[in-house]
Amino acid sequence: RPCTPPAGRTSSYDESYPVVCMDEKPVQFFDDFRKGFRSKKDGVQYEDYQYIRNGTASIFLFTEPLAGWRYADAQERRTAHDWAKQIEWLLTEQYPVAKRVVLVMDNLNTHSIASLYATFPPQHARELAERLEIHYTPKHGIIVFLAILCGVGGSVMMGIARGEGKTEKGNACFTVACLLMTIITVVSWLALLTCTEPIFRLFGANDEVIKQSVTH
Repeated sequence: RPCTPPAGRTSSYDESYPVVCMDEKPVQFFDDFRKGFRSKKDGVQYEDYQYIRNGTASIFLFTEPLAGWRYADAQERRTAHDWAKQIEWLLTEQYPVAKRVVLVMDNLNTHSIASLYATFPPQHARELAERLEIHYTPKHGIIVFLAILCGVGGSVMMGIARGEGKTEKGNACFTVACLLMTIITVVSWLALLTCTEPIFRLFGANDEVIKQSVTH
């Protein structure tokens, strides 16, 4: 996910007000149900489609693009308390002398000041909250959602069909997904070429982001 300086912030580096992007991602751990083998005849590697699920985890990622810094931490869960503890580490250990940390992240329900108060004593939670300047990414992710719908959804349908031995149906799903993505791409580009600024503002961009987006 792109991370650009929020409104009111310049793209120049300021160690007193570092701009940090934060995100988290759930991951799953798998093991083989049956060990794969390589054919002696043609050298093809065969793997069983069944697997053993060995639990889940959550990866918290912080990055400061202007300073070239990145940090990842794995936790068993991603509750409000887990997020709050990550923020406490960010403010007290990574940026102990910064006046305020500009935090850019999505608007997940656990990503709020309330999580700090639910985790720490009120005085400590307030001290942390006063050193945070939170900027949420735009809610309007229509293009991303359409891409996921066509790309990921189409690939899943194709995989299920081919796994059931329905090769023609799988190929048809793949073809339809490609056609939809092509049509959406053409329509999106035509709309962006003719209504660039209104569309970017609809997605929540400010003047600085629009300037960078047009250049990109």
